[in-house]
Amino acid sequence: NPTASITAADIICSVLIFFGHPCGTGVQAASVTTTSHLAVGDAQAGVGATTTLTVTLDTGGNAIAAATFALGLDPAVLHFDTTDADEDGVPDAITLHTPAGMSKSASWNPTAKRLEVAVFGMSLPLPTLTDGTLATVTIAVANDTNATSTPLALDLVSFSDPDGNDL
Repeated sequence: NPTASITAADIICSVLIFFGHPCGTGVQAASVTTTSHLAVGDAQAGVGATTTLTVTLDTGGNAIAAATFALGLDPAVLHFDTTDADEDGVPDAITLHTPAGMSKSASWNPTAKRLEVAVFGMSLPLPTLTDGTLATVTIAVANDTNATSTPLALDLVSFSDPDGNDL
């Protein structure tokens, strides 16, 4: 039974275990009273134009050491440019707003038709994210937008605290 995906907590647990620390020993997710969430801002663009989407993080007051999410984009309506001219592992059409010491990864999955993003601390003490803009994504609207599906969907959102607990 193959694993479909991993959570942000799995990433943080890998970092903690690598450095000889226990994983999942902090506040358990069940006791978190305020949830963290991501939202995609409302962007308007005409046919054939480009626009910038804003992905905003509300930590809910939680310490977040890793976040993962995917943006499903219907290629019949929206186009994401996968060019990575500076070869930093993140396409130039996405900017990830993270603190120093946080690793960033973003790639286009053509099979699933989604932009898959992960940001996470890789050295101790683990940096944490703050409320506000987590990502800005530039997309182009197709010249013919007679799509029958929702052109944009936020999916696979997960967060981890610095102890490797799912939030």
